[in-house]
Amino acid sequence: MTAVRLFLARGSAATTVDEIAALAGVSSRTFFRYFATKESAALPSLAPFVEVLGGVSPTVDSLPGLLADVDDALAGLIEETTILDAAASRDFFMLLAQDTAVRDAAGTLLIRLTDLLLATLRRAAPQADALTLRLAAGHRVAVFQAVWSHWHCALRDAGGDVEAVELPSVIYRRAVALPRQA
Repeated sequence: MTAVRLFLARGSAATTVDEIAALAGVSSRTFFRYFATKESAALPSLAPFVEVLGGVSPTVDSLPGLLADVDDALAGLIEETTILDAAASRDFFMLLAQDTAVRDAAGTLLIRLTDLLLATLRRAAPQADALTLRLAAGHRVAVFQAVWSHWHCALRDAGGDVEAVELPSVIYRRAVALPRQA
């Protein structure tokens, strides 16, 4: 959140790694142990995704069953992270709207998440064709991104009242079910 606050106040281009590190109480060297770029310090970590997707079992005997397990894992992760401070969520989305460098870094993060999910699907369903797996991975990441964007807009419209909006995990489950309903 340190990087988000600084970037909102001054922009990512005008903010240095030394400033972010100092405000966070770490050295610049320590900063680079955790982040490849200063922009990546404003983004969520992929570590929770690695952990939750690592738990997806390759013992499921069908691709729909595997995708249901992936959806359960992602919805569970969304549910855990919904406890995020609404103000922090608002600040992050404001930053994405105004800072091109952070938006580009977020795009790279989404590509990495898609690759991670694709690797999970390949590991768990080696019999499935590559295009089907790639589409399934891309679809889930696109839905994940759309859910957070929708939740942020609904939260803004509700004046920040988290109790007045549908949980992102519920929205995610409904959204991944849409193609099956069509």
